[in-house]
Amino acid sequence: MNLSIREFGLLSSKGTDNGLDYRVVPDAAYQELRTCALESTGRESSPQLLRLTSKHGMECVQACNYVGLIQTSDGCRIEILPKTSNHSEDPSNARMVLWRMLQTVLDIRAAEAGAASLSTLNRDWLEVLIEWVLNEISQLVRRGICSGYIRQVEQSPFLKGQLQVSRQLRLRPGKHDRFCVSYDQYLPDRAENRLIHSALKKLSRWTQLPRNQRLCRELLFVFSDIPESKHIKADLALWSDRRDMAHYQPVHPWVKLILADESPVFSAGQWNGISMLFPMEQLFEEYVAKKLISKLGAGYLLKTQARSKYLVRHLGKDWFQLRPDLLIQQGKRIVTALDTKWKLIDASANDGATKYNIKQADMYQLFAYGEKYLGGEGDIFLVYPKHDGFLSPLPVFEFNDCLRLWAVPFDLDNNLLVGGSWQQHSEWIKDTLLDVA
Repeated sequence: MNLSIREFGLLSSKGTDNGLDYRVVPDAAYQELRTCALESTGRESSPQLLRLTSKHGMECVQACNYVGLIQTSDGCRIEILPKTSNHSEDPSNARMVLWRMLQTVLDIRAAEAGAASLSTLNRDWLEVLIEWVLNEISQLVRRGICSGYIRQVEQSPFLKGQLQVSRQLRLRPGKHDRFCVSYDQYLPDRAENRLIHSALKKLSRWTQLPRNQRLCRELLFVFSDIPESKHIKADLALWSDRRDMAHYQPVHPWVKLILADESPVFSAGQWNGISMLFPMEQLFEEYVAKKLISKLGAGYLLKTQARSKYLVRHLGKDWFQLRPDLLIQQGKRIVTALDTKWKLIDASANDGATKYNIKQADMYQLFAYGEKYLGGEGDIFLVYPKHDGFLSPLPVFEFNDCLRLWAVPFDLDNNLLVGGSWQQHSEWIKDTLLDVA
């Protein structure tokens, strides 16, 4: 069973479907989702993917701000799409927004993904990603699997390599016809290949598309003589970036994504299900950053997650690190700071009570960035996704006569910041903007 909801949509075993905001799932699947929500509540060590809530007196499981796909043990696949409108929306449009963002952030080149892959997007975009990963591994195999020297220690019937004298002297009586030796053997049993084998094993359980299953079996046969990784983190730390391993590099981020739990793992009790979930805040931030880089003027540099300033100094130490999402520099001069927020604000709610649904904490945060990074003088930005309730930049927010804040929409269809009067104070960006003024 395949179904789609969007961020903060509800899942229940009762009632009737209502677009992307309320879907009914089998009772067995609901119980697993409920268990996951209960286990993650109040646990700081892991992200909260689901939470329990109620609607019209009925208990429901609500999706949080993660997008992607999870699958329960009974085969129920739940696709979680980004919420790009406060009203009902076509799932295909939300799915295309998600796919474009994943293409950019994960460096998937559309031309190489192929039209055949894109044609399956409306059915299951996870299969598109799996096909892409398998094709990358196929290219690696065609260029050759790398081997490395592996230290072997054994009791051999003949002398080879280095004799381990201390071990030889400790041999039991009747074993002196053996030599305790160690030597290097050139084998494909190295960290990179073990990790790829483990990733293929996991993909073989995930995929349901016949051509992906077939390709997965072929690749598993190629890696059949190589053991799976028993220590994922240790092997990831051993991944080589030498020149002779350059053709392994395109596969590296995929292996990390599949095996290193960079995507949160959906779990219920002792059973682990499929999970390919992405935090929407982080996905939006990285997407905007990559799109803005191409729009910068000559001599300007975009830096993500700057960490050079602190809020206070106490007992001779810096406390409370300030990390703006994006920082624009010209040489050593900091030009501006931007923070991306995946939230649908309301441009019509301009009263003193609602305040466009902008969080007061975000204002405090941007004020601190302006004071510490810009010296209290200049322009800083809050970037929100453009939607039908936020089509053009808001009027300027003035912290004082010298420090201004602009709330600007980012158009996900055209991959542009929406232009306006803020451009008069922003020499750092090119004039390739969507202007609504």
